[in-house]
Amino acid sequence: MAVILVGHEELVHQRSAFIQAKKAQIIGRFMVHEYNFKGIVDADDMAVCLSGYDNISEYPENSGWSFTRYFFPDGFDHHRCRLENCAKDLFNIFTNLRKDHGLTRATEIPMQYLTLTVENALRHFGANGEDLHWLNNEQWKSSITSSGYIEAETYHEVV
Repeated sequence: MAVILVGHEELVHQRSAFIQAKKAQIIGRFMVHEYNFKGIVDADDMAVCLSGYDNISEYPENSGWSFTRYFFPDGFDHHRCRLENCAKDLFNIFTNLRKDHGLTRATEIPMQYLTLTVENALRHFGANGEDLHWLNNEQWKSSITSSGYIEAETYHEVV
């Protein structure tokens, strides 16, 4: 059996407290190694994640269609529209929104907010929503705003 404990930064502090309290059995069983997961820090990271919607994930299951093809079939089939190709623009929109809201920490976009942003874009502007041909920067901006990313980052900057 392999035990992998995944959690927030608070667990690092808990681990330190266990070390100080000489609770080696807990550290030895559950907290031997520490690995810091990072969010998306550049357009290349974002492109890798977005390519999953274009190539890897299948929706609906066993259909042979990707998420991108399902939600934007005309753009996908006839115009080679791919989310992966939006990575640079989308990363810049995230970065500019941060600046617009006075956020000064280095940009690191948690996966939660990227996936919520993409989900918002697909659902609101794709085949089951406005049924647009493809996404533009204003729609991406709206999708980021709807994800709650700016509010979460503002909170983290204050704390």
